[in-house]
Amino acid sequence: MHEPCFSEQPVLTHELLYEGKTLRISLWYGVNTGPEETGFGILRSVGLDPGVRGFPVLKAVVESSGHGYANEFGWIQVVAHLRSDGSIEDWSPDPIPMMRDRGVPFAIAGYLPTFFDAPFWLDRPQLHWRADLFLCPLVFGRPSEEEIVPLAGFRWGFRIGSDGGEPELLPLETVGREAWTESLPRLNFTFPGWRFSAWVEL
Repeated sequence: MHEPCFSEQPVLTHELLYEGKTLRISLWYGVNTGPEETGFGILRSVGLDPGVRGFPVLKAVVESSGHGYANEFGWIQVVAHLRSDGSIEDWSPDPIPMMRDRGVPFAIAGYLPTFFDAPFWLDRPQLHWRADLFLCPLVFGRPSEEEIVPLAGFRWGFRIGSDGGEPELLPLETVGREAWTESLPRLNFTFPGWRFSAWVEL
């Protein structure tokens, strides 16, 4: 069962082999059709404000042929604000809000974790918002001793051309070494207690 803003079939699927198991990542990507359809009622700061309509919504589902702890993963997301020429004005990791001050880099983590995000700006300023999302196996030892290894990456986002304008969704696409390498300096700076691996081709 999917949110009404998504089609029945995923927009993008990605399969890979990792340590003897097959991983299948399915991504649904669509337009926010309203606060009720995307669960905004539980967010006290927003509630059922219709201004969230038109912004992108993304859900990523992980399936695996592994068992038990082999199916523990985390999603790391890094968000960039771009200038009109496409260069990066600023960028930052986007961890789960309740862990933002705890030094945890993951947006969501656990057993075959499903990632969901629905960004919005109610005042709709001119903005180019881009997110790179990476799936990584969970670290079970000390964060300072085990590296976080990216297995797959995806890029998505939106653009508002002028103040008060309508959001235009960016295409959903796969990314790899270049996007992760670009994110590493900010990840290392923001989470000095963790180790992040260079991109490894699987």
